[in-house]
Amino acid sequence: AVVSTQSTGNLRFMWILVTAMFGAACTSFLDPTLSPYLSQQGYNDTAYIGVFYLVRDVAFTLGTPPVGSLIDTYRWNPNTVLLVGAVIAGLGYALIGVAGVYFTGVITVRICVALIFIGVGQAPVFSATLPAMVEEAQALGLKKDDESCGILAALQNFAFYGGLWAGSVASGAATYYYGFALSTGVFGATVIIVALTHANIHVFCQKKITYQSLENLTMLQD
Repeated sequence: AVVSTQSTGNLRFMWILVTAMFGAACTSFLDPTLSPYLSQQGYNDTAYIGVFYLVRDVAFTLGTPPVGSLIDTYRWNPNTVLLVGAVIAGLGYALIGVAGVYFTGVITVRICVALIFIGVGQAPVFSATLPAMVEEAQALGLKKDDESCGILAALQNFAFYGGLWAGSVASGAATYYYGFALSTGVFGATVIIVALTHANIHVFCQKKITYQSLENLTMLQD
């Protein structure tokens, strides 16, 4: 059976958006719940709580330029950069969840390390999504001189902002019913699963395209 290159390309493109959406949700998932959780643990000073968010944002800011350099200068595959970033961010959330159950006495260190993971993971997600989309769109037939950058940018923003609001809403609801540690841990595991699925889909589709190319070559030779 001939496998459609268009359909496999569409699947890969769609999963880039899915991974970007979950990656963006990593930015907002802690926003409605981290401050109340820290207050429950005795960290009631708002300035002190702000330092925790600063740790994440500094890690994100410092991580963004190197990621762009890896893609543009060293020609790293943006799909790989994107999924690695999502896995790192997911590990940060998983760390909060697991350590929240087993290591409740080291809150400051645990939260700061987890936030560094999340911030570092966010840098590839926000930097590599558009290059990955452009690369996939070109594989689907988009020429470099086509005026489609606006559409791609709109889809990127749709994924990012959809993930931002979905993350905060899901966080508030999950924490209300299941608690802070469990909800963050499960969310982190979900992000990692989505990123690994992204990798598997990319490899699977590439194999299908290669199979189709070999099949078409055989038909031409016959």
